[in-house]
Amino acid sequence: MNNSAYIRAIRGPVLLIVLGVLMLLDHRTELSFWQTWPLLLVTGGLLVLAERAAIRENPWTAPAADSGFTPPSPPSPPPPSTINYRPFGQPDPDAPTTHAAGNEPGGGAQA
Repeated sequence: MNNSAYIRAIRGPVLLIVLGVLMLLDHRTELSFWQTWPLLLVTGGLLVLAERAAIRENPWTAPAADSGFTPPSPPSPPPPSTINYRPFGQPDPDAPTTHAAGNEPGGGAQA
């Protein structure tokens, strides 16, 4: 895991810890949460800046490469089938033959 992926992975837990510390300060000191909540924005911004700095160090491992997503390869064409191949204009050898003279297979007009 490279640095940018690590920073992205810890962003949520770090913000939750900061939120917990701000709530603790709200209950234990005279500081109110409404006075200290901008620290959440500052912490989030610092983490985003650190992530972008890590990407800038090594741009070949950008977030798209770390996500585990690989684009699907195009499907391969089906193999050529020789079972139903028949050049254009030639009769189908498996079709029953019918003749105009008597509609009898294999025979023509009988004398």
